[in-house]
Amino acid sequence: GGVNAFCETVKDQVSPMECKRSALVMNCNPFTLGHQKLVEYASMNSEEVILFVVEENESVFPFEDRIELVRKGTAHLPNVKVVPSGKYIISSATFPTYFVKGKDALEAQTLLDVNVFAERIAPSLGICKRFIGEEPTDGTTQAYNEALKKVLPTQGIEVEVIPRFQVDKEVISASKVRKAITEGDFDSIKSCVTCCT
Repeated sequence: GGVNAFCETVKDQVSPMECKRSALVMNCNPFTLGHQKLVEYASMNSEEVILFVVEENESVFPFEDRIELVRKGTAHLPNVKVVPSGKYIISSATFPTYFVKGKDALEAQTLLDVNVFAERIAPSLGICKRFIGEEPTDGTTQAYNEALKKVLPTQGIEVEVIPRFQVDKEVISASKVRKAITEGDFDSIKSCVTCCT
């Protein structure tokens, strides 16, 4: 149905008021305390937050489970609207290297995804700020964050980078949680995820 139809679908899920919205885009594979802290920060610093959960089913945890965990883990934040990211935000159409790491097309694809967001999605939905989590280890996400910081301000959209949440001086990451799952280390998982997860 095109990007305009996607934006109309999102408008049906957010408040009707004209407000300066912020956006978050998260995969949440799975939803961790780090994700929750980032959403809580955005919530405290925004009139309304649209939290786009990556809909592409290329993760360990299926989309239906990921979005349910996000909705449960953010239910205490009334100004956060959790919606699917659709085909136009971190999808196999706009950013396939997000799912298959290390391809040569990384820069072109990050710019494609970011420009679709900046030129079509953000103006349509009244988004004037995007929060992103600091990414010290994953090269693909680092490149994506750099593209966001380069492009969005040229379209009048502020970008704020939030430091990673830590437990016992360890950065919480979904990849560490997935690794702990494969190792059966459920004690360390409990310290990194929300109760619903």
